[in-house]
Amino acid sequence: MLAITSQMVGFILIIILQTLLPPSQARPLQAAVLIVMLTIAVSVALMRRYRRNRRWRDRLRHASSARATEDSDD
Repeated sequence: MLAITSQMVGFILIIILQTLLPPSQARPLQAAVLIVMLTIAVSVALMRRYRRNRRWRDRLRHASSARATEDSDD
């Protein structure tokens, strides 16, 4: 949701800057908005990847510890 919201707000800001300011003033601000948008998108992607990998590692550890417990019961 954060990525979608940031992209929507960013594009709206870019359009508003293009509409209200002369091109020579709008371009640097539009570039800054784009950089912020990309930073947020990459951050969200990295957070999702980290969480997915952490869940995968936890499941793997849980499975191996359950297997070790079963082996010691035999």
